[in-house]
Amino acid sequence: MTWFAGVPLQLNIAGTRFWMAAEALDAQEDRFSSDPSLYEERGERPGRDWAATGLFLLARVQLDQLVEILDREFGIQATAFSGAEVSRRLGECFDKPDDQSGGEDLSYEIDAVGEAVDLWRALRAAEDGMMVGHGFAVDGSITITTGPDLPELTALSLRASESGELETMPTEVLERASWCTMEAARLAVMRRHQERERARATEDDAASERKTPEAEHEDGLERLHALEQAAKSHFSVWWLGSEDAFVEWAVGTLRAAGLIAASDDVSEARAAACLMSLWALYRELNAYGDEGSVGDWRYNVGTWVDDGITTEHLRTLNSVDQLGWELDDPDTDAPLADVCVSVVARYHRDVADVLLNELGDSFTFAYFWAARSEDVGYPLSPELVHEIVNDESVMFDDPHNKLPAFNWVQSGMHL
Repeated sequence: MTWFAGVPLQLNIAGTRFWMAAEALDAQEDRFSSDPSLYEERGERPGRDWAATGLFLLARVQLDQLVEILDREFGIQATAFSGAEVSRRLGECFDKPDDQSGGEDLSYEIDAVGEAVDLWRALRAAEDGMMVGHGFAVDGSITITTGPDLPELTALSLRASESGELETMPTEVLERASWCTMEAARLAVMRRHQERERARATEDDAASERKTPEAEHEDGLERLHALEQAAKSHFSVWWLGSEDAFVEWAVGTLRAAGLIAASDDVSEARAAACLMSLWALYRELNAYGDEGSVGDWRYNVGTWVDDGITTEHLRTLNSVDQLGWELDDPDTDAPLADVCVSVVARYHRDVADVLLNELGDSFTFAYFWAARSEDVGYPLSPELVHEIVNDESVMFDDPHNKLPAFNWVQSGMHL
């Protein structure tokens, strides 16, 4: 090669001239020389091409960083392996089913990094013979350029030196060295994410194995207890009523009937839906009993959002029960109170049917009605049920208030 296109006469890095040792000595020698004409340049460049030599030196320093990445991130010592072996070992890190390449073909990048190791080794071997020099014809034109002995690198598109003559521009060598270092870093970051995902998966598997059926059962009970406690705050129609005891009894009854559980996210969401539906039925019965207006529960059901039923519960129910709300559409702001009304419309029938089938009309009415009185213990005794349903007891209010509510229960507890 007779000329290096694009190689400057001198290397300026961050605004500062880059000097090689021999170059600096020669420059100072020229200044003190008694016969400067001896050092006049012939042809377009002097015999010793300091700028080109500096570019090869910078490329080797750049590749030192690539070698550090391989050693620190992959445990591959470049001094011990050929470029082909480095590529093979890198490939093993990304040929597993759970790799983080996202389906991307990394074979070229891996081959290029392996060849960069061969380039690094060649530049290190040529440290004493790194100097780039030119041969000149009589007319001053460059006839040959010599420099470090470089290998043929197909992936990097760098030609090998031929009989001591350079066939590759130093600017290309530095460019490829920089690119390969960044690709090695990209592969390393992919590997880091891969290892994190594997560790997370292993931890999840171990946690799953550690979680015995007894532990899962206890976890479900804790979830259900939390839902029950949140629900109690909404059963507050009567100042001195026994509504907490009523909720505890209802949860046990519905759980025994298999209607509510909290063993996973879906069952927890459905349990919250059933408790909210139980509350709506309770409010409706009291409305028929002259405490509020029929249908008022619809205006208050929004108070359950994030206090008895979470937005994630509502998303789960909307999905599994196909309620039809666009809860994940950023352009649609669905009113969550209306979503709760839809949930009650879907689940109140299940709750009402379980209670009516389990207890019958009279007992269901009595269990709901008794919650308005103080210090009532659940389950109710048959005598207390008889008193509520049949007697004109002052304790359980005027029978004229009871009749509409009892008729609503007897007709099926429809909302």
